[in-house]
Amino acid sequence: MKKIKIVNIISRLVYGGTESVLLNYYSHIDRKHYDLSIITMEAVNKEVISRFEKLGFKVYIVDDWEKQPIEVGKEILKLLKKEKYDIIHSHLSHTNFYFMILGYIAGIKIRISHSHLAYIDKTLIEKIKHKIYKILINIFSTNYMACSEAAALELYGTTKNVYILHNAIDVNKFKYNEKTEKTKRKELKIKDKDIVIGHIGRFEKQKNHEFLIDIFNEIHKQNKNTILLLVGEGPLKEEIEQKVKNLNLEKSVKFLGQRSDVNELYQAMDAFVLPSLYEGLPLVGVEAQAAGLPCFFSTEVTKETKVLETTKLIELTEGPQKWASIILKELKSYKRVDTAEEITKNKFNISMESTKLDNYYQKNSIQ
Repeated sequence: MKKIKIVNIISRLVYGGTESVLLNYYSHIDRKHYDLSIITMEAVNKEVISRFEKLGFKVYIVDDWEKQPIEVGKEILKLLKKEKYDIIHSHLSHTNFYFMILGYIAGIKIRISHSHLAYIDKTLIEKIKHKIYKILINIFSTNYMACSEAAALELYGTTKNVYILHNAIDVNKFKYNEKTEKTKRKELKIKDKDIVIGHIGRFEKQKNHEFLIDIFNEIHKQNKNTILLLVGEGPLKEEIEQKVKNLNLEKSVKFLGQRSDVNELYQAMDAFVLPSLYEGLPLVGVEAQAAGLPCFFSTEVTKETKVLETTKLIELTEGPQKWASIILKELKSYKRVDTAEEITKNKFNISMESTKLDNYYQKNSIQ
């Protein structure tokens, strides 16, 4: 049987949410049916590239298509025509229009636009620009996907005919393990009496690190035996490091950079905080709940992320003092439990969801 040729489009290959979603799905999907490629740009992590290549992906790295849309577009179009893909699957949300047009010109029959964000336009210019992008996506896409209903509504204005592909995970990989907790805390030089607040996310405006530091500062005022773990890289990292210094929190905030052991880092945490300005359906939110952690998300995080009753959604307008108060209050009585059943029931178990994606590709592909 002829293999289905699929090219995925992603802005960067680092340890980020969308990359992790792809790795999760393609690690569990029956890959013998597929010939897989990725086109990406920006900074890339060699270890992440290696993980995709081990799954059978051909990885193509091109220049920044946002800065050089015509030149890079010609290069990508040449590649698309040469490879004769059956499916182009773009994971760039609003910018999907660019690849839907290129896919159309290249004659690719199945063009999937995938929304990973529930972004709210901040300015009139953004609103006009994104309106044009959405019109082009509707014209040139043949299929629509989203990580949540909120992400679907934002990009497509409807959930009708939109396939919701949940940001599913390997539940067993994140299940709480007391032995791992002790080992990881020792490695990170964290004392048994310390309360560890965790956050995993790229240092960019969306993740709202400034507010996160303000929350932790309030927590630390009330309890000096508190540590904040920050996992990730990004353009605003130096700015956040300076804020930490200004508040004299250097000894209590650990910047861990990009990590390949995030499943183990969750074990070392006592709580997970995600005060994002906007999200689609953050994978880290699902992972943290799978690890049995008490989780505190902003109400800007799509409500579908809330899997456990114990997970709290808090308004950003409540302010850092209120957030700190809620977190410390919950931690007093919280006990970690096995959450696998709840994760699976809410369609976030990759062993079940990957079969659905496999069926989707098979059903929609043109042989």
